[in-house]
Amino acid sequence: DFAPATDCPEADTLPDLHALRSAVEDAWSHYHAGHFTVLAQILPQLISEARVAAREYDGDQAADAHAVLAKALQLGAHTAVQNRMEDLALLGLDRAQGAAQLSADPLLPSMGLNSVAWIFLRTGRLGDCEQIAVAAADGIEPSFRTAPAAQIAVYGGLLLSAATAAARDSRPDAARDLVRVARAAAQRAGEDSTDRWVTVFGPTSVAMQAVSLETAAGEW
Repeated sequence: DFAPATDCPEADTLPDLHALRSAVEDAWSHYHAGHFTVLAQILPQLISEARVAAREYDGDQAADAHAVLAKALQLGAHTAVQNRMEDLALLGLDRAQGAAQLSADPLLPSMGLNSVAWIFLRTGRLGDCEQIAVAAADGIEPSFRTAPAAQIAVYGGLLLSAATAAARDSRPDAARDLVRVARAAAQRAGEDSTDRWVTVFGPTSVAMQAVSLETAAGEW
């Protein structure tokens, strides 16, 4: 906020919103594949284009542009964490939350909070991780009968974050309770979600977390 503005409205070319969203989704695929060198090359331009889109589009497209900006900033934060820049990542996520609030996607703020919880987990703030993940999950708790798959996936991912924190905090019973609910969500989802825009969640991730939990508890 205190830095000089880098945008130059008269020189900026308005990006195609559909193409920009696809590019951000592709960038997330690079992240999950561990292509961090590629991300270092493409992320600055993606974030800049998303900022221009959020600034210039109006009406319904403005909400879509802010959603793209939120996901681009979230990806930037995740990439910063891989370079041990947690403070920069949290700043990026704060900016992402602002963009998410201006989007029409009710799940974006919860996705951002899961990223915050992940950073807290990595930095040893286990209580903070569990608290923020549980609160965010409670805020979007779905009806398993009618909720869309994306909501169930985000909800389940938050529960697994909380369960990981509880397990590492030597509270295996609390972690098991969280995993039980996450398992029910995964069963409702029916299969693993690989939606690049939402989160990776399903029976496989729950099973992996259950094994990790018991390992942490010494229950080989």
